[in-house]
Amino acid sequence: MLPFEPPIDWPGLPCGLLSFDDAGRLLSINARLRGWLQLPEGAEPGPLLNDLLAPASQPLCPEAVLAVLRGSGHVDDVLLAFQAQDGHEWPGQVSAARHEGAEGAINVAVVVRVADWRQTGQAVVGAQPTAEQLPGLVYQYMMRPDGTTCFPYASEAMHELFGVTPEEARQSAKALASRVHRDDLPAVIESIHESASTLGRWDGAFRVVVNGDVRWVEGRSTPQALPDGSVLWNGYLSDVTARKALEQSRHGAAVAEEAGRAKSELLARVSHELRTPLNAVLGFSQLLSADQGLGLRPNQQRQLDHIESAGRSLLALINEVLDLTHIESGRMEVRLEALDLRPVVEESLAMVELLAERSHVALRIQVDPGLRVLADRRKLVQCLVNLLTNAIKYNREGGQVAVVGSSSRGVHEVRIDVRDTGSGFTASQMAHLFEPFNRLGAEHGHTEGSGLGLVIVRGLAERQGGRLTVDSEPGQGTCFSLHLPGPDDRPPEVPVHTGSGAVDVSQPPGQAGAPRRVLYVEDNTVNVMLMKAIFDLRPALRLDTADTGAEGLAQALADPPALLLLDLGLPDVDGVTLLARLRDHEVLQGIPAVAVSADALSPDIERALSAGFAAYWTKPLDLRRTLAALDALMA
Repeated sequence: MLPFEPPIDWPGLPCGLLSFDDAGRLLSINARLRGWLQLPEGAEPGPLLNDLLAPASQPLCPEAVLAVLRGSGHVDDVLLAFQAQDGHEWPGQVSAARHEGAEGAINVAVVVRVADWRQTGQAVVGAQPTAEQLPGLVYQYMMRPDGTTCFPYASEAMHELFGVTPEEARQSAKALASRVHRDDLPAVIESIHESASTLGRWDGAFRVVVNGDVRWVEGRSTPQALPDGSVLWNGYLSDVTARKALEQSRHGAAVAEEAGRAKSELLARVSHELRTPLNAVLGFSQLLSADQGLGLRPNQQRQLDHIESAGRSLLALINEVLDLTHIESGRMEVRLEALDLRPVVEESLAMVELLAERSHVALRIQVDPGLRVLADRRKLVQCLVNLLTNAIKYNREGGQVAVVGSSSRGVHEVRIDVRDTGSGFTASQMAHLFEPFNRLGAEHGHTEGSGLGLVIVRGLAERQGGRLTVDSEPGQGTCFSLHLPGPDDRPPEVPVHTGSGAVDVSQPPGQAGAPRRVLYVEDNTVNVMLMKAIFDLRPALRLDTADTGAEGLAQALADPPALLLLDLGLPDVDGVTLLARLRDHEVLQGIPAVAVSADALSPDIERALSAGFAAYWTKPLDLRRTLAALDALMA
């Protein structure tokens, strides 16, 4: 049974009466309408209002009835074709009103049966006020047996959508067809003919051109065959230009996001593949340089220095490309903290001190000890080192580089100037200063570089809530200025100095006695050779190796080591999973483990450290830092 009986129904009521909710679900039907539909007593119609209608009217009902009721609360004189149980169709004129109740909205409709199809024209005219309230075009489209076409009825939206009046459309559909985009017209014509031959519903979306303006139109209609051989469609068209633009924008954003993801994955893979051979190039060159017993001739030492320098240049380029990719994609993470500026500047100057000495450039610092800044310490050091390196490389012999820190009164901003006495930039060079890989002609000289440093510094400054400005005069020098937020009330962090020249490769004291065992799980033969050569500098340690996770687990259980070094890209298991399997055994739970990997992205490092690794060593290994970290772990 339907949910409830109609509110009014008495014998002899000359009209049909029904009720339904906003979704078109039927709630009640009176006896008169049941008779017209040939529904026996107790028989249930379909659950929807559309189930009472002939196919020709089903596409119209959602827009001409349901949507209008939800918008205005009433519908007046809409012509719909109903279908009885035996398939017979009859026209009905529908008026409805929407009533808000405690349990939701109920729509009550009155159906008046039109006695003859010849009255259809008058009934359509009666439905015109409702049709004109719709945001789109309500229409009847006819294809005659001779192939001519017209619109027996079209609402005023015809003129808005196509620039054709309803009167013109009633005479012929040619004017409207001329407005359809020429690239879409063949498909539209083909789909109409297919709908006419099968009497299947027509659905379409196409572009129209009106006064040079291109818009998207979408609609649907249901055809019916007429006795004279014509086909009549009852349909609805609406302007969907805004929706299409949104879909295209979302598609473009999705494509861009996918391209960015693919680009990041490619660069990460390239970085990994390049870091692995660089681990051998830089590792063995550092070992050879540190071996005083080789007795290298001066020219051999210079050649070795060139190998290491070239390797470090390639590594710097890899790191810069990854940084630029992270900045462009918005995935560059920053951790702002209140910092004392002077120790950060001193740390940065220490990293370029050797370059300044070789270039005969003097370094000067002018930063008050009490000046503080809100920044990411590592990113700020990276910015300063980039600016200082450029200021030194492109300076004149005997020149000067100064770092000056200041704060603006009344403005929570700290300014860090890096001033040089170089040749400066011309106006045309300034216009291209921040273009990636554009070295402004320096690529023809002897100074190495990638053309990415300034782009990265600007991106890092912006990610920290600041900006980078430049002031330059040809022949007088250049001043790059980092503008960063002033500090909040958070205390400054203790400065951490990471200069690479502070660690000695010699054996630390206090490690006499039997060698302590370290297990290195790595499948790359060259990486194993390099690690063994590094451990040769630590006779107090014994390095054992395994080339699979399964073998590493077996060796660790058979003879628990003092330290575990695990490659993350093993052939049978990744290093994070291997660590979890090792920790499943009580005897191995307290052994410190270090991840050793060519994966240098922050998510990879964070994943490993979160999994319980005590440290993360990125390939290519820096000899001094690796030995320092190893000594600290084994102390």
